Amino acid sequence: MRSSSAGVAWRLSRPRTSVRMVPWPANRPKLTPILIFFQVFTYGLQYIRPELLERIIFVPQKVMEGEWWRLLTFVTYPPFTMPIFVLFFWYLFYLFGSALEATWGTVNYDLYLLLGYLATVGAAFLSPNEPTGNG
Repeated sequence: MRSSSAGVAWRLSRPRTSVRMVPWPANRPKLTPILIFFQVFTYGLQYIRPELLERIIFVPQKVMEGEWWRLLTFVTYPPFTMPIFVLFFWYLFYLFGSALEATWGTVNYDLYLLLGYLATVGAAFLSPNEPTGNG
């Protein structure tokens, strides 16, 4: 007959079953290609209507004056203007983003991007008159 302490030790040494995660749509589009698509669109837009780029960049003072869309559109601002550098950036962003999402999982990668976005917005309000972008 087993003593009660042996039974406790046996129960503690059993492997735990996996924890059920919050359901996340498996067929949703990946964020990295979506961000790259909108940056490519904005990059092309700078050659067609360069004055629109001034309304995309994130300037906290302008947000406080009512231009709320700047909170969303600054992530589409291309980081460079020279074609070779911007192509290299998008290539590396795709490689690193896809690898991180495959390694960490979709939820963790999305949280990582969200944390970076929130940190950028929060830090930008420390100097509200300075423009903030991706670069």
